[in-house]
Amino acid sequence: MSRVRHILLGTPARRRMTLAGIALLFVAGAFELSCQAYAAVVRRGFAQVMSRPEFYYQRSDRAALAYGLRRNYEREHEQRRVRINSFGFREDSESRFDDHLRVVVLGDSVVFATGLSQEHTISAALQVLLDPGAEAIKVLNAGVPGYALAEMPERLRETLDAYRPHVVVYLLNFNDFALRGSIYEGADNGLYRMFDMPWLKSPWFVRKAVYRVKKGDVLPSIEWYEWMYRGTRERNLPRIAEMQQLCRDHGPQFAIALIPIGAGALGDARAASLAADIAAQLRSRHGVDVLDPTPAFVVAAADADDGVAGLIDSTDHFTALGCEVMARAIEPLVRVALSAAPGPTPRAETWPSGSAASSQTPLPRGSDPASP
Repeated sequence: MSRVRHILLGTPARRRMTLAGIALLFVAGAFELSCQAYAAVVRRGFAQVMSRPEFYYQRSDRAALAYGLRRNYEREHEQRRVRINSFGFREDSESRFDDHLRVVVLGDSVVFATGLSQEHTISAALQVLLDPGAEAIKVLNAGVPGYALAEMPERLRETLDAYRPHVVVYLLNFNDFALRGSIYEGADNGLYRMFDMPWLKSPWFVRKAVYRVKKGDVLPSIEWYEWMYRGTRERNLPRIAEMQQLCRDHGPQFAIALIPIGAGALGDARAASLAADIAAQLRSRHGVDVLDPTPAFVVAAADADDGVAGLIDSTDHFTALGCEVMARAIEPLVRVALSAAPGPTPRAETWPSGSAASSQTPLPRGSDPASP
């Protein structure tokens, strides 16, 4: 005891350091208690949001995801229809489409099409382009709002389990470089923390404060996207290799396209530089070519009555027209992937007009490795 006393109080300098340490612990404890109190208020707000009929999320049985889409959910409100099937995908049908070529569009809230009706999503627009009657090709929406690159491999595993697709197209959003448990966590928009609130609240609020300062209260900016990308690139880019390997192991063709930045940055030189850097990193590290559909959006914006706002809203989500433009931009990419994907080979006359098989070389014959 005397030894400890000597270490802590034996000299004036040590006494000052000890007192400073005690004061620091007191301040930290008081700050944590205040954060705990505020977190209780936040938790009550979360509970109110989660009780609303338009809340279509539930806890996931996969720890890496924390939450997912609420299964068997259906709601129509203000001419916007949302239907989530029993597999946890935004899809009307309960079929697994075993007799079809299956194309999955993977991504975040832009792919899910937050704020849009079921028939106005990218996957719905792509379905019309590839096979309007879904006679031989089925396009499936695997988008989940809030998911980022760190969650995409696990979401891909869910998709492989549910549908065993022939083609997976990942639409990479610039804010997919968000990272849970870091200062870059905020892009989850609170959803993650509704289901997984940390025990210590002060580090969480400090990280959130840094994120808010960086993002600001205005629209998403290119500076914010660049900050997030530069800060998490080394931790997030390996997720692409993981997804690529999952597809190699399970059969589907894998392709990536970027989601253009709107909110005043469409066609901006810095946005183009950021897109080019992402594409170069993926090509050099993982041999993955990335489609950047920004030129198609620039052309479409010039023809749209509202310009860029007619395609991409103030939160960088697509409008219904924006989803159509995106679908047209990725259609050639999907057709090439379909032509290389092993799959069912029905008689030529059964292929719908305008489908991949009617405009590409015949698909390889043989059994479908994704079928039971």
